[in-house]
Amino acid sequence: MSSALYMTVPQHMPDVLFSDGLADPHKTATFLQFNKGDVATATGVPRRMVHLDAKITEELRARLTEITTICALVLEHFDGDLDKTHLWFTTRNPLLGNLSPREMIRFGLYRKVLRFVQEARGQEPPSVS
Repeated sequence: MSSALYMTVPQHMPDVLFSDGLADPHKTATFLQFNKGDVATATGVPRRMVHLDAKITEELRARLTEITTICALVLEHFDGDLDKTHLWFTTRNPLLGNLSPREMIRFGLYRKVLRFVQEARGQEPPSVS
């Protein structure tokens, strides 16, 4: 259990998603090819509150950090291959209801995608009583 507990975050923080050791909201939106409306829907934050710069709210930063973690875990699975990772995010997957992971995240189902990614990595998060 302890190894699974610590493996819920990526081993490396790739520059394509992180800046100075922190999840970069703008880089994550760019990586997933999300516009402002997509970010709003994915995170449940009103569109007028979506700012990916110094004006970002803590709530939006927290949601995008979770989404960045998903992207980084998948990128790690594909040994840093951006093309394979992008293909995985944009290809419809029958295990995800024939939606692409990108679509699921865009629809606000990022926690479900995270669970699938963690299960696939053999790191199903422990249940908390």
